[in-house]
Amino acid sequence: MQRSAAKILVLAPIPADALAPLRKRFELVDASGSPLCFLRNCPKPEHFEIAFTIGNCPLTREMIGLLPALRYVCHYGVGTDQLALNVLRERDVLVTNTAGASASCVADLALALLLSTIRQLPQGDAFVRGGRWREIPFPYGPSLGGRRIGVYGLGDIGSRIAARLAPFETEIGYHTRSPREDVPYRHFPSLLALSEWADDLIIAVSATEQTVGSVDRPVLAALGSEGVLINVARGSVVDEHALLDALSSGALAGAGLDTFIGEPAINGAFLGLKNVVLSPHMGGGTRRAIKRTTQIFLANLERFLAGEPPRNVVG
Repeated sequence: MQRSAAKILVLAPIPADALAPLRKRFELVDASGSPLCFLRNCPKPEHFEIAFTIGNCPLTREMIGLLPALRYVCHYGVGTDQLALNVLRERDVLVTNTAGASASCVADLALALLLSTIRQLPQGDAFVRGGRWREIPFPYGPSLGGRRIGVYGLGDIGSRIAARLAPFETEIGYHTRSPREDVPYRHFPSLLALSEWADDLIIAVSATEQTVGSVDRPVLAALGSEGVLINVARGSVVDEHALLDALSSGALAGAGLDTFIGEPAINGAFLGLKNVVLSPHMGGGTRRAIKRTTQIFLANLERFLAGEPPRNVVG
């Protein structure tokens, strides 16, 4: 059955390229500046059956309660940890994301961060720019080849990270709730066991109630003083205070971080550390990834409006 959508509520800053094809067909009501304030003062919230969200913008129980006619949340991006999914399920609200659109680009960045951290590329750049190369040789450091790399989460992104690591002559292990029969890598039943085995840990797991804070002090201690942590998932998966302590004390050799708690207002202590490579959550921020994300986002909406089951439904 064909559905109508006279108005669509935009609760987050969706890229203009994704919204442009819709403006001639629908009335897009932009509440992204202050969505909760908008909803509290909206005179006719029953007009909105469809809402758009993105990334780190929350959709809370209160916000959902202020949208009595909500039937579909079309999410621009993969991570839905900021959505009150349990409330949406209780209301039988359909939620889709754009899984798969940016996985390759995020995997690329994970490898870039790993190589940059292990091979000390930022330090080498500063060494050359500071004129020190004329005085002394750059000190030897570790190589990536021969290291044991643990991948925490082996979904779309984690699988691509592991595939990219294989040509680097590394040994790969992973932790997921259940082992996968379709991969050649070693499965570990717990994150701690994986970290005790691994030289380095790459986080590619979704942020859920079970994974938030799971990269904690025991996990970081297990990696040890030669270990490196890479995070291209969510900042909330890591105990940041424990990570900062480990990095500043030398209990962990280094980290490459694309995500942080409270980003973009990150903990200022990271800025003073020389053994960290910092990245502005740009894993999926490539032109190719944005184009693919937009295509999936629009296709999901079109299928919903046509009365067909959308793809990428969030369970």
